[in-house]
Amino acid sequence: GWSRLDDDRLILINDANIQLKTVLFDYAEGSVADVLKRELGAIGARMTLHAKTRGDKVFWTGVDEKGVPFAVLGWRCATRVAAVLVQAPEGVALDDGISLAETGRCLGPDEKMPDYPIARD
Repeated sequence: GWSRLDDDRLILINDANIQLKTVLFDYAEGSVADVLKRELGAIGARMTLHAKTRGDKVFWTGVDEKGVPFAVLGWRCATRVAAVLVQAPEGVALDDGISLAETGRCLGPDEKMPDYPIARD
C-alpha cells in the first residue's frame, strides 16, 4: 500500500520506493501543458517533446535535474494547476505510481485530502 512520508506535504511512497509528489501551481496564462512545462523546466526537468493525455489529465515523461526518470500528470482546478510527479529508483517501473496519480482530482472547498498513514522506518 501507499503511505505518507511526513505530516507536512502530500508525498506518498510504496514498498517499491515509488514516490508521488503532489504540487499546486498558481494558474497563469496558457494551458495546463504550458504551466507544467514552464514550472518543471524552471527546476531543471527535461520532458519529452510532446505531452499526451490520459483521461482528463496532461501526461509527460522525462528526467529531473539529476537524470532520474519521472512521469507527471497535471490538470486544472478552479484557481490552480495540480500536478503529481511520479519517481522511482532505477529499474523500478513507474506504472503503479502512474495508476494512483490518474485517480487525482480537484477537491471541493469543504473536502479534506485523502488520509494515508505516515511511513515508519
